[in-house]
Amino acid sequence: MEWTITAKVKIFPNEEQKKLLLETLQAVKVGCNFVSEQVYQSKVLTRAKLIKMTYETLRSRYSLRSQMSQSIAIAVIAKYKSAKSNDHDWSLVRFKNPEYDLVFNRDYSIRPNKIFSVNTLEGRVQIPYETKGMEHFFDGTWRFGTAKPW
Repeated sequence: MEWTITAKVKIFPNEEQKKLLLETLQAVKVGCNFVSEQVYQSKVLTRAKLIKMTYETLRSRYSLRSQMSQSIAIAVIAKYKSAKSNDHDWSLVRFKNPEYDLVFNRDYSIRPNKIFSVNTLEGRVQIPYETKGMEHFFDGTWRFGTAKPW
């Protein structure tokens, strides 16, 4: 049996890193709204088709990295499918907050020397972190999955 544990880490970015993180989250939010408009107009909810429709624009217009662009399509599809399964009428989904799922070893990694490495629009940044009370989940015996920035 596999268990899913949610572990929180607190990161300590410097001012430049904060700026990069905020710019990245803003671009992701704008990208989510762009993809949402495409889904609303086309009603395409197939991941491969949606990525094909939006990938180049996300990369060129919004400067999003490859994995970010793909994660946005997946997040937008999930929102529309959730609304549909809850019997909501078809309507445009708007993102007030970014839906940025960080994929382990693609968007982020955790280093043993207490460094959280995360992708931004400008490439990876290395940020110190603390686990405070969750150290046993970082002893190398646990696997990491999707992370969400808060």
